[in-house]
Amino acid sequence: MNSKKRIWFGPKQLGVGMSPSSIEGWIVTILFAAAAIAWQRLLGHQGMFALGLIGLAVAYGGIVWLTYGKPED
Repeated sequence: MNSKKRIWFGPKQLGVGMSPSSIEGWIVTILFAAAAIAWQRLLGHQGMFALGLIGLAVAYGGIVWLTYGKPED
């Protein structure tokens, strides 16, 4: 059984933070951006927009946290 963790996000080459390091990471990032834009177009600047955006960001952060790691050289 392979217990090796699949890495979707890794440390940035320059600066602090993370960046997508696999096709899955890029897909999740693009889907997050598309969902945020669709949510904004659907609700505009109503109060529910901020709540929904926070929910999307928490979900995205959870995925990043679960799939973050340093690639092995």
